[in-house]
Amino acid sequence: MDSLKCQVFISLLSCMVLSCEANADIAFVQSSSDMFSTQRASISPIFSTNTASYLESLSNVSTPIDRKTNGVAQETVDAPSPDIPNSILRPLISPVVRRKKKTAIIETLYNLRRSRSNDPTLYDSYLDSLLKEIDTPLPAALEVLPKAPLPYPFVLPSHRVSLNLLRSVLDLTTPPVDDTDDAYAIRRQTLAVTLNQCKNRRGGIHSVYREARRKASRLPSMEEMIKRTPEGLETPKYEVVFQADLTGVDAYEIRRYDGYAVVSTTKKEDSAPASGFNLLAGYIFGKNRSNEKMSMTTPVFMSGSDNSGAENASAFDRKMSFVLPSTFWSQEKVTESPEPAEGSSLSRTFVEPVLRGVVWFSGLTTPAKIREQEENLERLIQSSGGFKVKDGASFVQASYNDPFTAPWKRRNEIMIEVEKMEA
Repeated sequence: MDSLKCQVFISLLSCMVLSCEANADIAFVQSSSDMFSTQRASISPIFSTNTASYLESLSNVSTPIDRKTNGVAQETVDAPSPDIPNSILRPLISPVVRRKKKTAIIETLYNLRRSRSNDPTLYDSYLDSLLKEIDTPLPAALEVLPKAPLPYPFVLPSHRVSLNLLRSVLDLTTPPVDDTDDAYAIRRQTLAVTLNQCKNRRGGIHSVYREARRKASRLPSMEEMIKRTPEGLETPKYEVVFQADLTGVDAYEIRRYDGYAVVSTTKKEDSAPASGFNLLAGYIFGKNRSNEKMSMTTPVFMSGSDNSGAENASAFDRKMSFVLPSTFWSQEKVTESPEPAEGSSLSRTFVEPVLRGVVWFSGLTTPAKIREQEENLERLIQSSGGFKVKDGASFVQASYNDPFTAPWKRRNEIMIEVEKMEA
């Protein structure tokens, strides 16, 4: 009881400290979000959680198109200035700004991302300015805030509280930031995803934090993972021949996959970060010799291209594959799929039926996380007593969701070819 009273007292004290700034925050949010209400972007936001619409937007990289204006091109919105990060952060994470106004701001960020073909550093620099604002320590007079229980027992219309919650979400879902480019890139990506989640959730960052903390604190079961798989997309068929500890740390499956076909590309050292993904998406949505559009599928496979194991493959020696529609799932039919555009470095192959060991996990697919899951899968297979890793087999990573799905809602898998042990 005393603990509860203490918790309530701290929360009330926080409210008193923040009461002076709350009204100012609301006024700022209303004025700044009004500024963006007239700057509606003319395209579907790239921050969609629908994989097919996300990839379709990537395949049309030339002219912004507004679905509500029957495909008529509109003037591109100027990107917001990096000098005023709060003009973006305040309305997006606020619990009181309406979704319509938040959507307009997200669309300006989308336009900024699209401008990377002209200035590759502009988008990253802007996200860095937002991160700098987020990671700025609180004033000494407000150091009580991080000590107050999170989330607060009720929604506080305070920008400082919202920033504190946003920082907590980033800390929950991203590894510690070091001086490597990969660490900063991961944090930027997670920030973009989280801001989009704030747009879609009543209560802004308050409700996003509650969901992220709840889901990050438990291991997902395979039943939950299946629910996270995008609906309406074809995926390779398989039969589960063995299951173990489906809800614990030692959960894994042995699956017998039917044959399926893929289109693949290999990431090169001098290529842009998303070049392979965009190349495959363009092929699926009609950038091929026959200009034929195909249905999107899931998952996206990543593997070491030299069969030496994903843990030994360099960052620029990785093969990315999209699954082709089931119409082409045979050795004969795969050659009937649309031929890639000349010089596109894409290849189409049929994947023979195979037996694979599989583990699953949510969150981001960072190099450290992938290595951890690979070691875990190898350990589980070795201890199974009935299966072993096939000689020469390499790990394969499967990602079922688009890049802008919240980390705590993703279905990721690591798999490797196995065979039955002789009696």
